[in-house]
Amino acid sequence: VDHEVSICGSVAASWVHLMLVTEPTEPLVARKAAERAYRLDAAPANRWHRGRLRLATGDPEGVADIAAAIEQEPGTVCRAFSRWARTAPAEAVARLEGTRRRCGP
Repeated sequence: VDHEVSICGSVAASWVHLMLVTEPTEPLVARKAAERAYRLDAAPANRWHRGRLRLATGDPEGVADIAAAIEQEPGTVCRAFSRWARTAPAEAVARLEGTRRRCGP
């Protein structure tokens, strides 16, 4: 991970890449990378990543991030949300039931 961080620089896309690489094994590192990407580029996709990882690390405020991302860019984020919901912990998906309705059936 240290090597990945050293080559990332300050480009939001690099932090998203670091997040994706570390997500399966180091959720806290992935969350920090997602937060950095969001600060550099407040795009809905980056907010979606940040929200998902906030939930994964026990922060209930991730729900607000996901809801805002869906509101800003429903087409892209709803597809990602549907894929995520198939494998996410049931309690995380349950917290987002109201948000899921924004994406349709």
